[in-house]
Amino acid sequence: MTSRAPSISILGAFFPAWMLCIVAGIVLTLILRAVLRGAKLEGHVGPRAIIYPAALVLFTLGTWIVYFQR
Repeated sequence: MTSRAPSISILGAFFPAWMLCIVAGIVLTLILRAVLRGAKLEGHVGPRAIIYPAALVLFTLGTWIVYFQR
């Protein structure tokens, strides 16, 4: 039994899948922040130092589960 790390080919270079999931998590967190700001709800969000890193982790792990579930 061989175990290989999931990797994705982008223009011929292989990147670890977790790296792309982190980038997706950052982008989704920035989109969430923009939506909350646009709806003028950012002031009602709890401590931002906890909420946004938690959203980053949620989006990163959610991306991993959606795209790399086996």
